[in-house]
Amino acid sequence: MATFSRRQALRLAATGGLGGLLGACSLPTLATPPTPTAATPTTVVVWNWLDDALTGLVAEFERSHPLVRVRLERVGYQQAYRQFVSALQAGTGAPDVFITDRTMLGMLREQAGLADLAAAPFDGAGLRESFVPWAWQATGFAGRQVALPWAIGVGTAWYRADVFARAGLPADPAELQAQVRSWDDWLALDEALQRALPDHRLVAESRRLFAVVAAQQGGGWLTGDRLDLARRALPAAEFVAGLQRRGVPAELRRDEIGPSLVTGTAAGFVDAAWNLLLLQQNVPTTAGAWRMIRPPGGDFSVSALALLIPEQSLVQDAAWSLVRALCATAELQNLALQGAGVLPAFMPAWSDPLYDRPVGFFGDQPAFRLLSEAAQAQPEVVLSRYDAAIEAALDNVAGSVARGSVEPLPAIEAAEQALRRQYPEL
Repeated sequence: MATFSRRQALRLAATGGLGGLLGACSLPTLATPPTPTAATPTTVVVWNWLDDALTGLVAEFERSHPLVRVRLERVGYQQAYRQFVSALQAGTGAPDVFITDRTMLGMLREQAGLADLAAAPFDGAGLRESFVPWAWQATGFAGRQVALPWAIGVGTAWYRADVFARAGLPADPAELQAQVRSWDDWLALDEALQRALPDHRLVAESRRLFAVVAAQQGGGWLTGDRLDLARRALPAAEFVAGLQRRGVPAELRRDEIGPSLVTGTAAGFVDAAWNLLLLQQNVPTTAGAWRMIRPPGGDFSVSALALLIPEQSLVQDAAWSLVRALCATAELQNLALQGAGVLPAFMPAWSDPLYDRPVGFFGDQPAFRLLSEAAQAQPEVVLSRYDAAIEAALDNVAGSVARGSVEPLPAIEAAEQALRRQYPEL
């Protein structure tokens, strides 16, 4: 369980998490009828950079839509975006459905050649009120709905209840949630844990928390058309710098992460909900020991997924049947939640009794309900076409500050200057 970027973590969380799920649970029957009426199945091509993540979902979709076949073509993340933009510009060569994450969505939604899913022959306009508001807004541009939201990576705080109990700290989620509101509260718990168990840490590494604290500020990286990194990035950099002064390492070594999670010396972390899958896959012996609470410092999301249909697709009806089923049916949305911990952006899915059932891995805590509650309270997300470049620059800032090699404000100012040289219009 190495330290991953938001995109890498989301991709890993999805990889394999749904392909093997079909044999492990009883699947529902989808009510949505097949869209095509021809006797010969229509093939929908999807460029898939999520590896095996879609295998189980596609199998279930095809079972309920016998006249649609989905061909998943594996394309690497960076290659997929380069080829897709080139195909849009050329007017040919694009897949029928394309998957995008939030980092790239700001750029893609401004491209010509994307179908307006709120206009005929699609019925996306009627789905507006069913989606998380910021996710719906992010998938629109210039009065057109260029994508449907699929899933969001809601943030949570994870901790080892068994370790907390040994240290004499509150282990019950409700009790701990009442005590933890701010990052100061979380750091105070870290200090109390170390006093009781000197070789244990609640905050075991600092760099990954840069993205968390920045996301908690909400908004975007621009104010109007002006680059404004300091509003979101400076609080994050100063927080990480404070952790560095407390002796928190930038990152745990690869050979330290797994053992520290198993033994509980790394007794907690704050990150996205797809750790539900990462923990179960990588440290299964800790089942029953973990608990979740809403994150200190405020709710947040660190990524999201959406689906687009190019105008050049010759099978738009069939493509829409797939997009609508994945994004706007509670059955497939909740199948993805159980497999990968990615919360549905489709809010009607949250009314399923699944959300109030105990989750054994988390000590029978109704963990999914916590995710839906956090999603409703997270700050608005504002996208721009420059997000990929900005986030790459800030990842370097996070690393430098976490290692103590540069102070927060000069690092952010240098990143802004470099970005303005690259994009003079900012």
